[in-house]
Amino acid sequence: MKFVFVALQLLSVVSYAQRMRQLCSVAHLGLHARALGLRLNITTTIVDAAITLYETEYATSVCHRDPALRTLVTTNGGNRALFAGAGSTGSRWLSCAVEVALGIEVGHYVEGNGTATQYSNPGNALRFDVLADTPVGHQFWQLYDAHERHVPVVLSLRHPDQWVRKRTLHRTASVEGGCVGAPRIAFPIWGRRRRKAAGTRAYVDQTSQALKAKAAFLVYQAFVACVAIKDHLHTVHLFDRQQDDARRILANLVAFLTHHGIGEQPPDIDAAIETCGADFGASWRAAKCKYAVRRRGAVYFPCGVR
Repeated sequence: MKFVFVALQLLSVVSYAQRMRQLCSVAHLGLHARALGLRLNITTTIVDAAITLYETEYATSVCHRDPALRTLVTTNGGNRALFAGAGSTGSRWLSCAVEVALGIEVGHYVEGNGTATQYSNPGNALRFDVLADTPVGHQFWQLYDAHERHVPVVLSLRHPDQWVRKRTLHRTASVEGGCVGAPRIAFPIWGRRRRKAAGTRAYVDQTSQALKAKAAFLVYQAFVACVAIKDHLHTVHLFDRQQDDARRILANLVAFLTHHGIGEQPPDIDAAIETCGADFGASWRAAKCKYAVRRRGAVYFPCGVR
């Protein structure tokens, strides 16, 4: 009996590993990582480290499905789109702009935003038209699988160097979780204020963890691009553009969402730019992106400065 039990456990592990390889093989992950490397001008050192990291640590990982979440989606209906970009990839501006332009509800950072809902109650989180940031960065595959891969995916991109430097100054510095989640960035030696005073670039570049963190973030971006159905995937890169590109970027994103039947017709791009700002960086620094909407007796700020 003991032998049979052990054999069944081994078969279970093997089946999960096979499913992981079917989700995105090392070869396919490499293709997406190199494509992103060209698009974002990522060094070959980071790209090669990402492919090696995926092969050694992720490619045989277990991607557990969430049967309870799938039942909730099947029974009650799920989100109409998933914004898979991790925190610090422009997800707040995108949430703000899409919500205003299309007249829909976007749940941004749902797990930590008490005015929205707690993700400990996923049935409540699924009431949003679009789910962005946390918990998608934690559980992209589980959420995508629960929607039976029929839901559109928007992936906001960022260069791994920029993302790691930003996350070292973030108060939580972590969005890791799930199957292949955005990586944990934990630099416990210095406090946030001291890191900021010393300079983020100098601090991060002198740590032995930096390259692995950058590689892990590229793995996450490449994994989402690999797994998502191509006709249902739209990528956005907000951090390497001219100021007047905001309207074009938003117009393309809105066109993608409306093509999948999401939002009001016609969309109001002008109202979104006026409310959330056209200069992505400056709008955050000046808090122009923040706006209030009365919801269920509470004021909800989906676009607070971050």
